[in-house]
Amino acid sequence: MGTIAQAAEPPAVCFAPDDYAGFWRRLAVETVDILVIAIVMVVIGASIELALPPDEPTDEPTGLVLLAWIVAIYGYFVILKRSRFHTVGYRLFRVRIVDAHGRPPGLWMLSLRLLCAVAGPLNIVLDILWIPSDRHRQSLRDKIAHTYVVKAGARPAGPARRVFRSYYIMGMSFVFQELDPASPAASVVSPAPTPRRTPRSAS
Repeated sequence: MGTIAQAAEPPAVCFAPDDYAGFWRRLAVETVDILVIAIVMVVIGASIELALPPDEPTDEPTGLVLLAWIVAIYGYFVILKRSRFHTVGYRLFRVRIVDAHGRPPGLWMLSLRLLCAVAGPLNIVLDILWIPSDRHRQSLRDKIAHTYVVKAGARPAGPARRVFRSYYIMGMSFVFQELDPASPAASVVSPAPTPRRTPRSAS
């Protein structure tokens, strides 16, 4: 009987420390994207209300508006974010989101990330404030979904190994998968120049 070859999973990679999007850039991205989706939701709600006949009061417009909002939020923060077009905030501030292999994350990863942002289990403010203290500038929902936000032109600095670290946050214990450089050279931005020796002249 023949055997079916299974494609090996690509190795994990890490980026140079300066290539991870920092706190202020991430905050600006979040602010722009929230404003954009808020405007979209207002337009959708107004359009549905105007399109339906106002003869009899019914709960149907409310249900349609909620369904349209859910579709718009998912399409913007999941489908569009992982595409080559990205969200408005990602394009304006030149960042992109990747997984542990440096590729666009899968739909389930971004769906989990969105769910964590909307439903918890952690406060969205704490989620954002976590970024400056993290070596990879991850928010807490990035850690749960195993995603990283890097600059648009960033390229992997080298291979990485997976490690698991435990954190105590708001009285709860969490174990997150993180990436460490597989070699010390991967975490160095630019090596120090090697001093050159001046040959002695023969006497």
